[in-house]
This record gives sequence, C-alpha cells and structure tokens, in this order.
Amino acid sequence: MDSAEFESRLRERLAGRWSCATSVGLPLDVIERELHFIDAPIPENYKTFLRICGSNAGTLFAGYHWEVAKRKARNTELQLVSQEYGVKLPSGLFAFLDYIGDYFWCFFLNESADPEVHMFDLVELTSTDYCFSDFIVGWEQLDE
Repeated sequence: MDSAEFESRLRERLAGRWSCATSVGLPLDVIERELHFIDAPIPENYKTFLRICGSNAGTLFAGYHWEVAKRKARNTELQLVSQEYGVKLPSGLFAFLDYIGDYFWCFFLNESADPEVHMFDLVELTSTDYCFSDFIVGWEQLDE
C-alpha cells in the first residue's frame, strides 16, 4: 500500500476505536534526526506512521506494554537479547515495536517503502506474512 493510502487508513482506524486524539506524531525533521543511527533509507510507510504516532501511539496498542518511542534503545536491546539467547539475526533488521523485551516486531531496511514484518520471539525470527502498513492498520484483527 502506498504512503498516502496508508496514512488515510491509519487515520481512519485511529479516529474509530483507537481515538486519534490520544496519538502524538513527530515532525519529519525530528524523525530524520532521531533515526540518524540508521545507515539506510527509512521506509516511507514507517515515516508516515511516525508522523502520526511516533511520539505516542495513544490507544493503538492498548492493554499491552507496547513502546513505539525509544527507537535506538529498542534496536540495541534487540541485538543484546539475540546475543544472550544465541540467535544470530541478519543485518539490516530494524525493530519498530516490542512487547516488554520478549517479542520484537521488525522489518528489513532497504526492502521497500512498505516492508514485510517479522517477529523475533527470543528463539527465532519468523515472517508475519504482513507488510508494515497492513500490520499496523489491521492490528485490532491481528490481536484477536
């Protein structure tokens, strides 16, 4: 899905059950500055997500200890946890979301504007069979 369609669908979902009023986005210059540690192009749909929910996703992942901020710390933690559990992760992997350090949702940089989402559960990295935009806007159905 292209960035404009993703933005429209995400805002629609947030305005419904998730209440867009509680999400806080980031300006593009802040996104670029915060993600300076990435030595690869940032997928467009991830930038769109950050513009809308990058500082606080509000009720997007309600009921869980989800964290969308702290991007650099999460990726450092992903590397440390994978080493601790003896799992060698491929290069170019970027964690955009985690659940209390036990599950990490990631995509590969340089894959596409709407990369495929993978999950690392401390044992292995597996595909979710969803692209980033479908994963985010379909979260409610994915969680059932």
